[in-house]
Amino acid sequence: MGNANSWRLMGEWQAQQGLVSVALNCDDQDALVSGTVQYFDNESLRALFPEDFINSLEDLYDYNVLQQIKESLYFYSEKQIQKHILNYLFAINFDIGNIEKNEYTDTVIEIEENFFQNFETTILGNDVDIKTLREFRKEAQKEYITFTLAKEIKLDGKQITATKQYQYLFDKYTRNIKENALSPYIDNDNFRRAVIDYNTIAYKNYTGKLKQDVSRLITMLKTKYHYTEKGAVQVTIYALDKKIWDKFD
Repeated sequence: MGNANSWRLMGEWQAQQGLVSVALNCDDQDALVSGTVQYFDNESLRALFPEDFINSLEDLYDYNVLQQIKESLYFYSEKQIQKHILNYLFAINFDIGNIEKNEYTDTVIEIEENFFQNFETTILGNDVDIKTLREFRKEAQKEYITFTLAKEIKLDGKQITATKQYQYLFDKYTRNIKENALSPYIDNDNFRRAVIDYNTIAYKNYTGKLKQDVSRLITMLKTKYHYTEKGAVQVTIYALDKKIWDKFD
């Protein structure tokens, strides 16, 4: 519910339910976020409406908030992902134990199982067994030789980044990075404290990737989804404390 129309509709609904005195506009999001969070935590208010309706409304709100937080934390370098994909497509054509130079990326690669699995689990997920990873690798190598290289690159004259195989891998890679953007900070007390301390004197004590990610999160929630700073902090703490990701596993 980050865009102005969604906030307006939620504000009108809250006004109708008596959660706020008047329908709120997009500039009143601190009160709106606060009212929404308080409503979902207030059993007496929840009891006024059918449970199915409340649960559906809460699930919708939580899903939207979770996607906004993931989208705001999500950061990638297209150039770096391109390098990972090109190195993988190059390396699958060699035996484990080889050391080869990929002319596409000017990278010397030690061909080893961990190199392949690090890439493949990003595409397929961490819960996939080794047999499935190796089957994926075998099919990827077959597709590369028989279609990507033989037809699209050599016959059609395409750049490797314009081939179907590359584009499929790029899409899967970026989507899975975004989907798992919050994973490092689940049940992470330092992350929660850093969010609470954002833009205070205490925030100066945080360093490194955690501080960069919290700053990006709050900034993106403000610029992309139109939260105020206070609203961005509050909705993030709401998500962390309720563990809303558990609903959508």
